[in-house]
Amino acid sequence: MLTDNIFKFRFFFVVCLLAVALASPSQILARSVYSGGIVAESFDAPIVPLDNEKYFHLLREKIKGADRDIHLSMYLFKTTNSKKNYSNAIMQELLAAAQRGVEVEVILEKNGRKSDSLNKSNSFTADRLQKGGVKVRFDSLGKVTHSKLIVIDRKIVFIGSHNLSHTALSKSNETSLMIESEELARYFLDYLNRIE
Repeated sequence: MLTDNIFKFRFFFVVCLLAVALASPSQILARSVYSGGIVAESFDAPIVPLDNEKYFHLLREKIKGADRDIHLSMYLFKTTNSKKNYSNAIMQELLAAAQRGVEVEVILEKNGRKSDSLNKSNSFTADRLQKGGVKVRFDSLGKVTHSKLIVIDRKIVFIGSHNLSHTALSKSNETSLMIESEELARYFLDYLNRIE
């Protein structure tokens, strides 16, 4: 199992989240960090680094096990009509979660360029999700939402470089983290609620 071999690391929430992704599965011990006069939030939490395709497999497993809610903010969620597309598999799991009564909310990036491929991809996926009962909203045109953040059951956080596209989930070099922390989940749910 991925959570074997737990180690302790000092973890800077704002600065070092992704840098730790290259380490082995670990236990993060976080403390307040002063950076430019700002106190960064800190949390004690088990963490699992996920590189490349490992992210897809663990994310899919955690979505399948969700029983309360799933909140997701993604720069790119690109689905296609291919049955072998990894992002389609994530979309299907989100739809299945909504069908079993899990609250599913998705926030996607949208810019002001109608012909932009990002807008086309996100709109195509949004339509498919909404037809299956998933609440989808887009950010405002005045600000880019570049986050790749998923909170499951108010205790599991996925954060990192992975977009939800077949390329990012199966072919690209990507690094992300899964962090199990109700406190961190609350922090990010508050953040997601503030996205306009």
